[in-house]
Amino acid sequence: MLKDLVSMMVCLIIVTGAAKRQTIPKSASELSAQFSTFSRKHPRSTLYIHTDRSVYRSGETIWCSGYLTRKANIDLKGHHFLVIQLIDPVTKSVRISKKLAMQEGIASGSLDLTDGLPSGEYQLLAFTNVVGSDMEPVAVFRAPLFITDNRSDQAFSITASMLDLKGPDSEMQVKISLNNIDKKEASDAQLSYRFDNGSPPIERRSKGKETIISIPKTLNHRTFAKILISVRTKDKKASLIFPLPSFKRPSVKMRFFPEGGDLVEGASNLVGVETTADGIPKAMTGYLYSGDRLLDTIRTSSTGMGRFLIEPKAGITYHVKLKIEGAKALDTTFILPKALTDIPTIHLLKAVVKDTVKVQIASKVKRPVKVLVHDQQNLYACFDMMSSPSSRPISIAVNALPKGPCLITILNLDGKPVAERLFFAHYDQKVISSINTSKNEYGKRSTVKLKIKLTDQQQRPVKALFSLACVRDADLWTGSYRSIESYLNVEDKLDMEMGLLPNAYYENENILEDVLLIRGWRKFKWQDVNAQSLKDTLPDQKALELKAIVTHGKKALTRPVGVSLMKPNGIDVRVTNASGELVISDQQMLLPDDRYLSLMINEKDKEGYEIKVDDPYSNIKVSPSLFSDTFGYTRRMHGSDLGSIVNAKLDRTIQLDAVSVRSSAPYGGALSRGKPGANECGDYVDEYGYLNYPKSINSDRISQPVKGRQYKVRTDLDGDRFTVSPVTYEGCTTDQKQGIVKIPGIYYAREFYGVDLKRTAPQYLPTLFWGSGLLTDENGEREISFDTGDITGSFRIILQGITDEEVVSGTGGFLVK
Repeated sequence: MLKDLVSMMVCLIIVTGAAKRQTIPKSASELSAQFSTFSRKHPRSTLYIHTDRSVYRSGETIWCSGYLTRKANIDLKGHHFLVIQLIDPVTKSVRISKKLAMQEGIASGSLDLTDGLPSGEYQLLAFTNVVGSDMEPVAVFRAPLFITDNRSDQAFSITASMLDLKGPDSEMQVKISLNNIDKKEASDAQLSYRFDNGSPPIERRSKGKETIISIPKTLNHRTFAKILISVRTKDKKASLIFPLPSFKRPSVKMRFFPEGGDLVEGASNLVGVETTADGIPKAMTGYLYSGDRLLDTIRTSSTGMGRFLIEPKAGITYHVKLKIEGAKALDTTFILPKALTDIPTIHLLKAVVKDTVKVQIASKVKRPVKVLVHDQQNLYACFDMMSSPSSRPISIAVNALPKGPCLITILNLDGKPVAERLFFAHYDQKVISSINTSKNEYGKRSTVKLKIKLTDQQQRPVKALFSLACVRDADLWTGSYRSIESYLNVEDKLDMEMGLLPNAYYENENILEDVLLIRGWRKFKWQDVNAQSLKDTLPDQKALELKAIVTHGKKALTRPVGVSLMKPNGIDVRVTNASGELVISDQQMLLPDDRYLSLMINEKDKEGYEIKVDDPYSNIKVSPSLFSDTFGYTRRMHGSDLGSIVNAKLDRTIQLDAVSVRSSAPYGGALSRGKPGANECGDYVDEYGYLNYPKSINSDRISQPVKGRQYKVRTDLDGDRFTVSPVTYEGCTTDQKQGIVKIPGIYYAREFYGVDLKRTAPQYLPTLFWGSGLLTDENGEREISFDTGDITGSFRIILQGITDEEVVSGTGGFLVK
């Protein structure tokens, strides 16, 4: 993290030539005050979530750590917990949600995935408890996850495939196949499917082992359209998220980004260029023309970025023709913006710098300009100079600037911006991480010894707090993996999503140069700061309150009543206000993992009372832009359907000490389910008939148990073993349960258990080690050991963490044979 910096105001007078000095409005103090107001009105808090991997199987656990970086205008103490959610890719609804305790901007914990989640692409969404005046969280993070089915090859499952792909005007059809099921059971199965266009689900009876459904033509021309398919039998269920192909003709685009903001007539202009197909960066070749005269050949790389030089003349139109097979000329001809006259140009000799940035500011005639050096939060330098046709490059020391993207903005006599350019300061300031294993190869059930060492550029030891994961390589989707360094230093600060291989945009200096010229191109973002009034009110940021609301006879109370808050470590008695409201503090919600806070009326006569809980975070607003299809984006860039991930099931034989139970009135049919959610006692049944199974409490698929019906009780043992026993639900009628409401708490992290060498049964753990809140010693070192299991192949070690001044990431690896 960056230390809080005090804004510096440096006023320099640089005069070139003998031109008479002219007055430029706005003093340095006025400008500094505007930046200060903008910074307070738009506080930035950056949240990053480190997950152990990006590919999971349903029923597994996501291990994670959250890092909220410290900013000068952010009070970390107000952020008490982290909400982490799994977002359904079709309905955009919350599948699973959990709150993790946060202290001084650090949180750690886990999220259990329910059994039977449909295979497909999901979003992991996380935000803290502080919201702005618009009721949106002020610190948000999202990342793509891929979830596959954990069923064996012999288990009931469904597959889907396309039929009759004849063209954009033909009707698309999908064949749904039911596997490992007899014909009679397949014929009685209930089929449900829904599209991701907001339409309601369609339900019908299956037509045996194979059913063909038709797809609306409106989805033919959508990119990344999906269909959620679910099949239920008497006691089985399977689901699948199936991506639909698109017949939409690829939309090819070329965009131009003149350095400084505009093309300037009569000057040599550096122009960044970006080429995309359906919004996906793509390498292309184009030809620059003036009328019919060929001027230059322009090429972009696999990042979709490139650059060229041009000296435009007034009144001339320039255009680029892309060479693309099969594309119409209309789609492949792009016109450059018109060149302006009488404005200065700005050119950086290099945008990725250490401690000095060299800039050349020139104009056709001598003119006074004001130069600002800032990061849009603070103003660090302000000076006046005279630009001219023969202006030489000037060097600006950036010692006072924070690490990361900063801006140089040029103002004219009216105080309006005429040119602006991004650069990256202190690129050399990185923590060097060394992750070494005692060997490069290990056998099954061997002990891995790991030594971590962190140093700065001068080889001095660095103390850090970090999280560490060792996972199977096949369970990491490297195309979307973002380190804390690349996310905080580039992606978040530039407010943009990098898409494919985002780490390369930070780690590769040449690519970062293009990013600053193109992806980070600003059309005078200074205007946002310039619009600030010093009398503007500051934003209202607050934490929302969770309330218990007590009623009697379905009516509001007219007097206070007592409510007992029961936790595993004791009971706390509180009193509502006269209207029956009771605010439950975050401290009262803190619980060990998978436990509940129970609320009960503390009155002699409990008859007629009812407790309802109002949790404002269950309906929190999050910008729809957070639900873009990152996996679909990456899939299309690779030209792959991620089949390797979908089929990356563990080659294993499940060892279960369990009893198979089938109820006489089986759970699973639509008519046999109770009302959604838990009942007034806090009892619930998940979609597999498990009664009060702790890992399902946060699922959106739980329902109220029905009195007299038989369910199952699941007890997890170590590793992947569990026991199952039958139970008949007796109902919520005992005196002790009357008026009790159970609610999930804010959870402390539970301990990760890896391979146990004392167990003889096979152990197929894709995550061999997970640790959070780890610290290096005064020498910047930390030693860790763990054991390999029964999975062979390559394993990756990933470190993410923070220091007093920086963030740090690192990787290592080894092979298991």
